[in-house]
Amino acid sequence: MAPPSALSYAGTPFTFTQGATITTATPSVTGTVTSCNSDIPLPAGLGINGTTCAISGTPTTTQSATNYTITASNAYGSTNTTISITVNLAPPTGLAYTPSALVFYKGVAGAATPTVTGTVTSCNPNVALPGGLTLNATTCTISGTPTVFQASTNYTITASNSSGNTNTTISIMIFGTPPMKTMQTNCWDATGTIDATCVAVSSAGQDGKLQKGTNPSFTNQTVNVAVGVNHYITVDNLTGLVWKTCHEDRTNSNCAGGADVYHDLASATTACANLNAGTGYANRTNWRLPTISEMETLVDFNVATSPRTFVASFPGTTGSYYYWSSNLYLPDTTKSLVLYFSSGSTTWTNKTVAGSLARCVSP
Repeated sequence: MAPPSALSYAGTPFTFTQGATITTATPSVTGTVTSCNSDIPLPAGLGINGTTCAISGTPTTTQSATNYTITASNAYGSTNTTISITVNLAPPTGLAYTPSALVFYKGVAGAATPTVTGTVTSCNPNVALPGGLTLNATTCTISGTPTVFQASTNYTITASNSSGNTNTTISIMIFGTPPMKTMQTNCWDATGTIDATCVAVSSAGQDGKLQKGTNPSFTNQTVNVAVGVNHYITVDNLTGLVWKTCHEDRTNSNCAGGADVYHDLASATTACANLNAGTGYANRTNWRLPTISEMETLVDFNVATSPRTFVASFPGTTGSYYYWSSNLYLPDTTKSLVLYFSSGSTTWTNKTVAGSLARCVSP
């Protein structure tokens, strides 16, 4: 028997795809082969036939071009040849967002994560996403807090790797934040007679009947600013506003410490500004007197007695005095708008009279 000779693979250098079964690479060779080997292990998932030297299988890992010396032998001798094998990533496929019509709300954090098959090394939109939203480079997740309103607009998102890409078209619409519920559960007719179940015809369109909007949600937090020194804040989970839990001049987590101090508008404004000294109250340095619209978000009309507010989140609130806002009463700018938690109503008072309380907010 003569030794084998002229071992040769057509198609080298070979380029395969990770996870894809290769077309068997069978070489030509002269003579009888009783064993066939590679000088170094073939890529994971590939094997070599011991008598035909055919290379087959499904590569499971990627690799750059690598040389292999394949030797075909029998008892009388051997022949060899060198081949090159590259294993590339499979191109990603099937990129999809569900639903494809995405809705976000200005000022409210949100996220949309797609499904995609394969490895993604970059992800890009065809045009810039709306302000406040970003696209993750490897997951293609769209996330963030939108800073603008926007009508439904189409975007083509492309997920890529070195072997190819896949894309999909989505739309993004950005609304304003949903209105907060007033928490009203009763209705009244024109004469002021209560309709407790809101079933009367006259109750149509009333808050107690509609029950539209988003339930208010607050989180109380304790911020440790130094050894033995805590500051207390209440976060509005819908608007993002951060409130000092106690109105000014009250202390402790339950606001039982200190005593009420009645301010005019100027001293109330100064009291809130003073919270910004140094590192600021609760490490925040943008405290100010709230607008009347911001104050009105703290009213709970479902509370039957004064104070009509969320007392678990804002302990110590009183219905006996007004709370200042930063808004002047425009028909007469010697007066300022104030909130009265006894009834949950907005009214006005003389801005130079030290007769109202100050509650501070950090936007």
